[in-house]
Amino acid sequence: MRKFQSPWTPDEIAKLIELADSGATLIRAAAILNRPQISVRRQAAVLGRFLPSATKALSGADVVSAMQTFGKDD
Repeated sequence: MRKFQSPWTPDEIAKLIELADSGATLIRAAAILNRPQISVRRQAAVLGRFLPSATKALSGADVVSAMQTFGKDD
C-alpha cells in the first residue's frame, strides 16, 4: 500500500518559494522541508519555480549565504 504525504501547508509553500528564489538546490529544499525530493520538485513546478538538482548551480558565496539563511536551526 502506498503511503501519502500530508498536504502542503501555507508555511511550507512560503518556505519553498523562498528557497527556490534564493537559489537553493532540490536536495537542500527537500531536507529543510523534510519532504521527498519528488514531492518538492512537483510542488515547485506547480508554483512555477525551479530548483537545481546539484550544488554546482550555486557559486561558493551563494552556498555560504544559503547556509546562513537556511541553517540547521530552521
